[in-house]
Amino acid sequence: MRCAVLSASVFLVCALPGPDARAHDGPPEPLSLHERGDDGDGGRVMGTSFGLLQSVNGVAWDIICAEAIGYTEQYDPVVHWSAGGTLFVGSPKGLFISRDGGCNWSPHSFFTTRGASDVRGAPGQPNVVFATSSRIAAQNGLFRSDDDGFNWTTLAARADTQYTAIRFAPSNPMRAYASAWSLDDSAPLVYRSDDAGQSFVESTAIAPWFSGFTLVAVSPTDPEVLFASVYDGSEYVLLASNDAGATFAEVARDARAFRAMVFEPDTGIVWATANRLFRSSDGGKTFVKHVAPKRPACITRARGETELCGSSLDEFAIAVLELDGGITPTFRFDQSRGLLSCAPGSSVHDICTPIWGAIAALLGLPSEDGGMVTPDGGADGGPAGSDGGDAGASIAADGGPNEGKSPGGCGCAESGGPERVGWIAILGLRAAMRRSRRKRAKRAGRSNLSAGTAGVPRARGGATAAALVSILCGVVALVVACSPTPPPGPPDAGAADPCTPNPCGEAHRTVCTTDASGAPSCACDPGFHDVAGACIADSPCDPNPCIQPHKTVCSLVGSVAACGCDPGFVEDDHGDCVPSPDDCSAQHVTGDAFEPDECPTLARDIGGSGTQRESHTLDPQDDVDWFRVDVGKGRIIRVQAESSSSMPLRADAWMGSPLAPVGRAHGGSVGVDAAWRAPAAGTFYFRVAAGEPTSVPIPYTISLGDLGLDDTGDSVSEARAGSLGEPELGTLQFNGDVDVLSFMLEAGHTWRFEWSTSAPTPLLADWLDGAGTVIRSGATTGGTGELVTRTESTGDVFIALHADPEVAEMPWSVTVTDLGPDDHGDAPAEATAIAPGAPQQAGTLERDGDVDVFSFTAIAGHIYDFICTPVSVSDCLVTLVDPSGTLVAEDLDGLEGRVTTEVGVAGTWTVQVTAPPGQTGGYTYALFDLGVDDFGDDSMTAAALGMPPVGGTVSGVGNIETAGDRDYLQFEADIDHIYDITCTRNTLGACNMRVFDVNGLPVAQDTNGGDARTLHLYKGGGTYYVEISGAGTATGTYSWKIEDHQHDDHGDDLFAATPMLANGAWVNGEIQTFTDQDWLSFAAVADHAYRIVCQRVSLGDCLLTVEDAAENVLAQDTNGQDAEVVVKMLSSADDYLQISAPMGQLGTYWVKIEDLGQDDCPETQAGAPAMFVNGIAANGVFEYPGDIDVREASLVANTVYHLTATGVPLRFTVYASDGVTVIASGAPPASFSDPVAGPHYLEVRALSPMATGAYSIAVSP
Repeated sequence: MRCAVLSASVFLVCALPGPDARAHDGPPEPLSLHERGDDGDGGRVMGTSFGLLQSVNGVAWDIICAEAIGYTEQYDPVVHWSAGGTLFVGSPKGLFISRDGGCNWSPHSFFTTRGASDVRGAPGQPNVVFATSSRIAAQNGLFRSDDDGFNWTTLAARADTQYTAIRFAPSNPMRAYASAWSLDDSAPLVYRSDDAGQSFVESTAIAPWFSGFTLVAVSPTDPEVLFASVYDGSEYVLLASNDAGATFAEVARDARAFRAMVFEPDTGIVWATANRLFRSSDGGKTFVKHVAPKRPACITRARGETELCGSSLDEFAIAVLELDGGITPTFRFDQSRGLLSCAPGSSVHDICTPIWGAIAALLGLPSEDGGMVTPDGGADGGPAGSDGGDAGASIAADGGPNEGKSPGGCGCAESGGPERVGWIAILGLRAAMRRSRRKRAKRAGRSNLSAGTAGVPRARGGATAAALVSILCGVVALVVACSPTPPPGPPDAGAADPCTPNPCGEAHRTVCTTDASGAPSCACDPGFHDVAGACIADSPCDPNPCIQPHKTVCSLVGSVAACGCDPGFVEDDHGDCVPSPDDCSAQHVTGDAFEPDECPTLARDIGGSGTQRESHTLDPQDDVDWFRVDVGKGRIIRVQAESSSSMPLRADAWMGSPLAPVGRAHGGSVGVDAAWRAPAAGTFYFRVAAGEPTSVPIPYTISLGDLGLDDTGDSVSEARAGSLGEPELGTLQFNGDVDVLSFMLEAGHTWRFEWSTSAPTPLLADWLDGAGTVIRSGATTGGTGELVTRTESTGDVFIALHADPEVAEMPWSVTVTDLGPDDHGDAPAEATAIAPGAPQQAGTLERDGDVDVFSFTAIAGHIYDFICTPVSVSDCLVTLVDPSGTLVAEDLDGLEGRVTTEVGVAGTWTVQVTAPPGQTGGYTYALFDLGVDDFGDDSMTAAALGMPPVGGTVSGVGNIETAGDRDYLQFEADIDHIYDITCTRNTLGACNMRVFDVNGLPVAQDTNGGDARTLHLYKGGGTYYVEISGAGTATGTYSWKIEDHQHDDHGDDLFAATPMLANGAWVNGEIQTFTDQDWLSFAAVADHAYRIVCQRVSLGDCLLTVEDAAENVLAQDTNGQDAEVVVKMLSSADDYLQISAPMGQLGTYWVKIEDLGQDDCPETQAGAPAMFVNGIAANGVFEYPGDIDVREASLVANTVYHLTATGVPLRFTVYASDGVTVIASGAPPASFSDPVAGPHYLEVRALSPMATGAYSIAVSP
């Protein structure tokens, strides 16, 4: 009686359920399984359809509801549990993080507008986390965090691109890959890193350009081998690459996306999960479907075992997968301990506890005490309610470790224990919902498979909302009434941080981390490294960074390493170390009267007036002649040396103490003409040597002169002020001379700079800022150069003139002319304000490279159109920039320039108009406000349509207003309904249409041009997005429609097959989508033959296949038009029909199964019936194509027997008593004999492989 009272009470409480109570109305599904960090410490976390299951030891599991994390259960979460204990959960809604063991959750602001499609840790880097984002049409990218998810940096980002996954190569932790695909053209993008994810290089893979390109796995033995999943518009395809993602080839396909792979060590066996489990025995080159499980959600390898996630169809959550495909279940959802134990005020406690009843009923768990497990837990850490045995043991066939532990009463023990009551009821509800759908289909005239009362109207959950709530609440009531006292649970997950307070107090060793066991570990501080147990400060000179020839002396300048010359070398003006010139050991007196003069101390002393054409000789080999002259600071000394032979000369200059080069050496020809400027007052040295090795004397003449001071300063601080509009004249007076001029220019004006020289060497001009930094450059062509530019601010502009290559003397002229103010500013701060709708205006590009900038105040959501029409300029190049300075649109194709865009952010936008290099001239411009976009451009702003009426339509019109515009519609799909979505062109040239689920995965598409149509079965229901766009830059209007075709009349695989009888009755069906497969099942009887016929009604072609439960093909007729097969079943079991049509065909058909009865004669010698050999005929029937009939005949030795037959033409084989030796074979009539008497076997089959029908056969002596 107590049970009845409690049940009634709970039903009264549930009479008015809230939305959270209805949130968990689908069967619970596992989605992914993960290890904590990469050290296999036992911590595990499972992503599910209702939240997370967490285990700190890999045995006992606690629940975290999806609502506490921050996402809804319609999203498939991506999960990462870092080595430091941080939990990451990603979904299109964002990236949610918990740092206290899962009790409190918060979204990371960086991912609020983009979501997270994958989260991965880096092997061997416990604080490094990677993430990708793929929210539809959002600003997605590839991101990295080096501090366990606190801060993130962008490694790659592209507009209109979905970044889908990150994978590391197990055999090379430096190699990482990421995947993405373009929404524009579906281009598959592979990002490769060879520095452990510090940077990535993008490439476009040579692969089918299908949607949804997602990396699945990298081979554990070869970092060049990787696998990816794509959607081709009808199925998902698994691709393999052997060249690091450069090219891909197809290896498998399935109805759902490929999610994960496992490579069995040293076997060549590879597993992959999609809608089914796939197995490869050749390392992933080819795959075949595996029979079990029915719906593998994930696969992983941990602790030396391969594990599978099951599904609600498989009735296990985790199982061990053997090499031969055997499955040993190890965990069910109803073995969970309950909600994670968290304190009041935490996310889990405050959000999950109120809805625990619905979650508990879903999982078959007790609902008392809000589901929180108590601190003392189960024995040995096992699941609450267990007997303390091995919690990880295989699930027994009798219902598991809780079997028979009911406190008695209420029939709980008979149901397998209170923990299973809710799950059993949910399964019953699911079956009832399927029966209800079939009844409604019959009422609609779409099926005659079931009899019974009419079905109730269906709500989103699959049944009337009230009925669903009543059944669900009844389950809760039954569980509450029948459950014992809540079992104990584990201790609180919020353990103390071993690094608080910090135990690391040794000098320079204060960085505390935890190792795999959770114990604290102390590391050296930043800037220090461990040497024999001591933390030693890092030195910039250790290891020595100085590796340039003769420049290996490292010293510290402050805290920065500086490289100096080795002993015996000095640094020249290029930073190279050259031998010191102070060696006077090689003296000689031959050659000329000035010897010895082989070193600076023996240099020929030349007076201040210099010398002209003084004769000298270089002799013997390697002779050098040194000269010296006393000079004042800044004096320019010119040296001219000319050989009277054909041998080249070389000259260089030195000054200072110790001596150092002045400028660079000159020569290499028979003459040297070079000039140097003295950097200080003192003795100026120069030497003359042979330009190349020689053994003959080289006579030469030398002239030395003082050219005075430089006419123009060489730096900004020494610049010579120039006058505007008049030529400024000067000369480059020595090798390397730079003459700097300054001109006072007014802001906003355009200026023409002209410079020229009479010398054949090009004269280069550099424009410098006040710090001497080059901001632009030019050079003379044919002796003249010109530049027209605009100044942004009033002040001095500096021009530096120099020769390339250097010369000893070059005259020059510079003229700067004011061309007046620019008509439009060149920068946003000087932009000309314009208003939409104003009359067309004129503008001029006055100079090469001129940029005219316009600004306007934009309203969010409005579409703006800017048009630039060339007048005297040939081409308008136009770019549009948003208030943050980001380029939004551009037209750089030439002729008319036009940019049209929808404004996402209100504020001041700018348009820049320019022309190709070398063009100047006039143009006209105008701006138009086209109003508000009719539909949002991404999933966050999609037009919410709700759920289309059952059997009805929603429709409307749309407009692709701008090039690249995408219109997004959001609709709610009913569970297991088919929706026909169309886009019909009005003025739009072509409709491109794609449908995405909430996780950003494509589920249907038609991008073939013209009108577009998708027909798709939305099995799980929920939220979907329709994307409509034009082809390329096309704009225009279109009409759209979403029509509910209601339920699929027959399931799409053998697990959802419709039962039918083999009684010859016709059953109707319909191919309702372009990829529809109708599955029907029947109970076959062993040794019976069945005729199966598919007859077309409106369908063009019936494709018929008969399979057994292992999906082995037993018979098929896929030749087109009507289809018919006759097949004999060897065992009593459920067998299956698959009916489909060629791609693109839709329509109705009839199908029937006729039981032709038991085979009249066995196909094997075992049990073969005896026949007479006296001429009495044995009658038989070939019931199906390929039927074989075997009979036993007792023959007399050495007797000739004659075989005749009538009816269906046949062929025979006679076997000896051993059943193997062939005595005779062929077509009757025929004769045969055997020297051995005894039983023989006569095997007959139709002469034509497809023939069926009756026959008679007789044997007589």
